[in-house]
Amino acid sequence: MSIRFGLQQEPSTRAQEVEWAGETYKLEVYAEKPRRKLDGWIQDEIALLPSVVELIKTGLVEPFISHEVRMELANLKFGGLLQSDLGIYHEVEFKMAPDPFPYQRVIASGFDHLAGQDGLNQLYASNFDLDFVKLKKELGGNKDGDAFHILTAERAEIEFFLTMDRRLINSFRNQCKSKLNVSPVMPSELIKHVEESM
Repeated sequence: MSIRFGLQQEPSTRAQEVEWAGETYKLEVYAEKPRRKLDGWIQDEIALLPSVVELIKTGLVEPFISHEVRMELANLKFGGLLQSDLGIYHEVEFKMAPDPFPYQRVIASGFDHLAGQDGLNQLYASNFDLDFVKLKKELGGNKDGDAFHILTAERAEIEFFLTMDRRLINSFRNQCKSKLNVSPVMPSELIKHVEESM
């Protein structure tokens, strides 16, 4: 299971009163809010994430994460909150999906430059796994990372790849000719599938 959702954030503060040990304290709370308004469809999908967590807790969905998704989350400002007490998945135990092929990731170079996405793009460009090359081509455009995630799920025999990337889902459904067992889905689609299979 992977959740990828990137929005540019801007800092904001707001006053908040907190009751603690019989006293009331006024605090300035630092938060980040999206720089642009979210479309209604994605707000609806985000609102369904607690339902996905409940399916996991009841054993109807088995969650997986990959090393690459963990690296992506580490590059997000609040990506580390995935399983913290502040995150929606804080009580969820993820299984680790194996990498789809042997690879190494460059985190920093000798020139004191973080090679994160640039290094990953080189990995994708130089990989000769035939299924990966074919899937990249079928998805079109700049879909190297998406192809990597889908191939990870496919080779780990994971049925659904949870994402809120509508472009990825549309590319997969409309352009991918490979016969794969994995399906990229939105939270609403995963919930519907589980309910229909009960």
